[in-house]
Amino acid sequence: MNPKKHWGNFKPLIPLLSFILFGLLPNLSLAFCDLGIPVREAICWKTFVGPGKTGKWDTIYLSFGQYQAPLFLLSVNPDTKEVRQFKGPLSSEMGSWGFTFDREGRIYLGTYYGAHLLRFDPRTEQWEDLGQPAGEKESFICSLTTDPDGKVWGGTFPSAKLFSYDPKTGLTQEFGRMDPDQFYCYPIAGEDGLIYCSIQFEKMNIVVFDPKSKTKTSLLSPEERKAGRIRLIKGTDGKIYAKISPLESWFRIEEGKRLIPFSESNIPFPLYQNLPDGRAFYLVDHKRIRIQNPEDGGWKEIPLHYEASGSCIFTLAVGPEGRIYGSSMLPLRLFVFDPENLSLLNLGRAAYSDGEIYSMGTYKGKLYLCSYPEGRLSVYDPNKPLRFGQDDEANPRDLGPMGEGQYRPRAMVAGPHGKIYIGGYPDYGQLGGSLSIYVPEKKEKRKKKLSPPH
Repeated sequence: MNPKKHWGNFKPLIPLLSFILFGLLPNLSLAFCDLGIPVREAICWKTFVGPGKTGKWDTIYLSFGQYQAPLFLLSVNPDTKEVRQFKGPLSSEMGSWGFTFDREGRIYLGTYYGAHLLRFDPRTEQWEDLGQPAGEKESFICSLTTDPDGKVWGGTFPSAKLFSYDPKTGLTQEFGRMDPDQFYCYPIAGEDGLIYCSIQFEKMNIVVFDPKSKTKTSLLSPEERKAGRIRLIKGTDGKIYAKISPLESWFRIEEGKRLIPFSESNIPFPLYQNLPDGRAFYLVDHKRIRIQNPEDGGWKEIPLHYEASGSCIFTLAVGPEGRIYGSSMLPLRLFVFDPENLSLLNLGRAAYSDGEIYSMGTYKGKLYLCSYPEGRLSVYDPNKPLRFGQDDEANPRDLGPMGEGQYRPRAMVAGPHGKIYIGGYPDYGQLGGSLSIYVPEKKEKRKKKLSPPH
């Protein structure tokens, strides 16, 4: 018997059968219902001090990203508490991970997901799109830096390219890949005129680029180039320092050629979060700025009011009492929809992760959730007051990372054997993963690291 042949005989009857079915079910509706946007928040990627409209360096800036809408800057006057919003010029460029200044005090942002270089002038309060300095195939600019001559430098993903922009001439130069295989390039300009590039993540490296000779120098041997992270900073002494993980060791780079072991306690770290008069400021939960006076320890908070398009929904799951729970994407917020009364509520922060909740599960009336990065486990009891934290009475309560091998906790099974099972991917550049187990009654974490196949 040929099934395809006989199936073809029934095809003409499909419209008729559909008509009869829906006629017998008059109350069935397939219409979509817009339930609204659960989280109308944006994520702050950077905070820094810069010049205001008068040119005086007395203004706090915050670089925000949002979903399917332009990135924006907030300017905060620490004295008057005035907050102003400046929306970026391109709807396709939703955020920026890098920023720097030129000698005129203009702000440069390197964007995602079109790798544009944007410039904002605090005096005129106008934006400029300076184009895609590394080409149309790049997805984002990892970081920006300014050299002693005033040139702006940037590194990109996914080709790990290096480029420069000269504010004096408007000339852009692209110097190609800083690594033939890796994806991420994070440059920082030294006072010696060299550009130091942190290459991430599968085979980390430090590549020193000489703009005069157009040559590259690798500071790590092939044997040292393993999966990990490298953090580069320029100290207040003008020297470049490198932290290499997972060694968790610090080094000072000498003459652009050598790594010298260095004590972290002796590194003159720059004070990124200080106003010129010495006041420190902190971003609190992407919602407010806290300013502290070092003389008397007194502090004040400035709420951040802005318009945002809303955050992307990252994951959904059925939770306790049949309610629908979900996670927003950047920043991480837990929300709930009640099908009975059609209510939609943003429950706020649910983990000390800023990414997303990757997996959820229900056990004994509680919602367990695991978040990226670090595979952090949290628990939420819908029958208790809402107050996020880590203490025993917090709700949701952050229970901390699940341990090595857990970075993106993709899957969760809650309940069998009285345990919570979590499977996840490892950190950037690593293979394998981990199967983690949490025993609620004992508040105990266990794990089994999974090795990649040979």
